[in-house]
Amino acid sequence: MIRIRKGAEADLYLTEFSALYFPWNSEKVLIKKRISKGYRQPELDHELRQRRTIHEAKLLHEAKAYVHTPVLYEIDTEDCTITMEYVEGARAKDDMTEDMAEEIGACIARLHEGGIVHGDLTTSNIILKGSRIYFIDFGLGEVTTEIEPQAVDLHLLKQALESTHYTHWRKLWKKILEGYKTRSGSHDVIKRIREIEKRGRYSKR
Repeated sequence: MIRIRKGAEADLYLTEFSALYFPWNSEKVLIKKRISKGYRQPELDHELRQRRTIHEAKLLHEAKAYVHTPVLYEIDTEDCTITMEYVEGARAKDDMTEDMAEEIGACIARLHEGGIVHGDLTTSNIILKGSRIYFIDFGLGEVTTEIEPQAVDLHLLKQALESTHYTHWRKLWKKILEGYKTRSGSHDVIKRIREIEKRGRYSKR
């Protein structure tokens, strides 16, 4: 088992699932383990990690009704781990065309219309595998149909585009919005994004 990422809340490990579940077919899987925080009381720390592990796994599973997400294989609430499919592909951060951007917008529209907000919608959490677009890492997600968190979701993505695709982010953002407009109520969400941006500018003065 190889650790491929150390995060503030969880570490990611790459391993193979064949020994226990698929002896006839070696398959790469990702294990997400929520790490203990020494500054928290031990019982509370474990309870929080358990709750967040279950919450993320539930969202990851429910989101599959609207978009592509990794297949869940196992949830260990005692060890606070989620074992899931390892999606091998390019991050949207590294490889995004205008056509992909429009499809990403349509995927987000379906997700929001289904009442799921990703919570950390950056180009690092969108994986392009062949013709499929996968959404990963729902650790900060929530179930809600409210306009504000949906607008914040898109606002975060816009900021990520500005940062990583600074030469042509405006074209990509325009395509994402075109895809997002396939849902009913998109006008109100897009309008709220502008309000969020105005609030941000006023707070910097």
